[in-house]
Amino acid sequence: MKMDDTSDSLDLLDLKSGEINFKGQYAGFASRFLAFMIDFLILSVVVMITGLLVSQLVQISVFFLNLFFSINFEVPENFEFLLYVITLVAVYAIYYLFFWSFIGTTIGGIIMGIRMVSVRGVKPSFYRCVIRFCMEFVLLPLLVIGSIWIFISPRRQAWYDKVAGIFVIYDWKARPEERFWKRPKTVKYLEGKTNG
Repeated sequence: MKMDDTSDSLDLLDLKSGEINFKGQYAGFASRFLAFMIDFLILSVVVMITGLLVSQLVQISVFFLNLFFSINFEVPENFEFLLYVITLVAVYAIYYLFFWSFIGTTIGGIIMGIRMVSVRGVKPSFYRCVIRFCMEFVLLPLLVIGSIWIFISPRRQAWYDKVAGIFVIYDWKARPEERFWKRPKTVKYLEGKTNG
């Protein structure tokens, strides 16, 4: 599947099955936000557990250092906060870069049925994933401001998606509900094609 830069959306009609569904359509803000929140909850638990383990490891190391070398070494005042930040960035980087580059989505994305693809319609490269991660999480203001662009972009791309050359699409077949569809005439036309 190759993304066509001249079209604003992909066809809703599945030519193989003759059904109308959202598979391959650009994912909207709600689905992406819920996937993000699922990942956030998972990572919050992982960061908390990892942070406690690392903190305990440091305390044990300091204890044995003082015991065997008879020195009075103390952990610097802001060291625990610095350690927490390092742990936070490391956990987030490993989680997102692994899942994005090897699977094309995250656990939250799997649950919500969305995934990332490059312009050629394939899984994004590790290089593109690194760019997206840096734009989305390292430059935190872009996470909020850039996400607003999803409402404006016809391809539902945030700023960090555009910079990395990535599209977020639906990965499961879901029939559109005509009552809530913005362009019901399009749905009726496509249904006519399937029945005709």
